[in-house]
Amino acid sequence: MEFSNGILDFKYDGASYESGHMQLVLNQFFPTTNTRVRFLMNKIIALNPIERYQIAETILTYLKGAYDPEEYRAAKKDYANAVVSLRTKAGEMQEGIDKQAAKIARMKQYIKELPRGKKKPYQEELQQEKEKLKVLKEKQTNLKRDAQYNNGRFIEVNAKDKRFKENIRIIEELSAGWN
Repeated sequence: MEFSNGILDFKYDGASYESGHMQLVLNQFFPTTNTRVRFLMNKIIALNPIERYQIAETILTYLKGAYDPEEYRAAKKDYANAVVSLRTKAGEMQEGIDKQAAKIARMKQYIKELPRGKKKPYQEELQQEKEKLKVLKEKQTNLKRDAQYNNGRFIEVNAKDKRFKENIRIIEELSAGWN
């Protein structure tokens, strides 16, 4: 069995498999689902029962080195704070948007009541106010989109954190049961 640069190489009895060699790229495999971890560990037992403890210990050592709870906690905190901040800013913008929309509605009503010859300058001003409203809405939409993105990243980091914990727990339980 060899382990270097996150790649675990080990040989096994090639009777049921042609090559008799397995290569596991740990940083691409982990973290993974509980089913895949169990399948991998059962495959290791079946393929190489003699070195199974050493292989399991190597995988555990890698996982514990690759998993830093503080790093995940900090990332989750950063994403959560970003979501709250962006949603708050977007919510605060709503008042300005409502005021701008009300101003436009009043201008439309005023222009409607004017005689035909006097409407043109007010219609140009109305168009400018509509542009301002459009810009405000775009900014709010961008803030909401950024908040949604950060929320998705929070969910991904949280899921990865849970998978790492579960992967470690399952491998420890399975290797303890081999005695």
